[in-house]
Amino acid sequence: AFERASDLMPADGRPHVGLGDALLLQGRVEPALAAYIRARGFAPDDPRSAYAIGRVYARKEQWSLAIAEFRAAIRLNPAFRDARISLLNALNSRKSFLEAEREARAHLLVGPADIDARASLAVALDGLERRAEAVKEYEAILASNPGVAIIWGNMGWTQYGAGEYEAAIKSSRKALEIDPTLAYVRFNLGLIYSKQKRVDEAVKSYQKAIELRPDYVRALMNLAEIYNDAK
Repeated sequence: AFERASDLMPADGRPHVGLGDALLLQGRVEPALAAYIRARGFAPDDPRSAYAIGRVYARKEQWSLAIAEFRAAIRLNPAFRDARISLLNALNSRKSFLEAEREARAHLLVGPADIDARASLAVALDGLERRAEAVKEYEAILASNPGVAIIWGNMGWTQYGAGEYEAAIKSSRKALEIDPTLAYVRFNLGLIYSKQKRVDEAVKSYQKAIELRPDYVRALMNLAEIYNDAK
């Protein structure tokens, strides 16, 4: 339908965005990107095309390009929340933590209840090794949203980085109570147990992570290292 619509209305950017979305769902990344770029050519003032292009670059882990597109979308529509959250995620992924902190705090002045923005702030603070501040942000989210498994898991990772192993185990187990399919949390537990020399529990955690994600390279490597050390 979108391909036909884009043929009938070539000067309208909307069907090209729709076509790009459909292609992206099929995993056809480059054709999707081409469709989004065509959309921008037809409607350069529409923030949706810049946002869509940014999403493709983020999917390809081309963070600087993604950041530039998300910023372009925000300039066209300062109230474009999804673009702002995507910008925060891209900044953190590029390890531009100071910039991510500034953007997150600015966003929270306008929308203090935005969980995604506060979680991005916590990630940035963790990246800056300001882990006590990061934990406070996670706790602020969990105070009103205790059932968000990823937040428990991320807080556990921050606590692990701070050397607070028992707190990290508690948070990680809470995450898995809510969502037992979080492979990265299983992996994190393996790291913690390894630090504590609790080898059997580390092995079980890595094995479970691999069951959930068979291509989990770091878990496979850590498990192999344990087995080699045991020889």
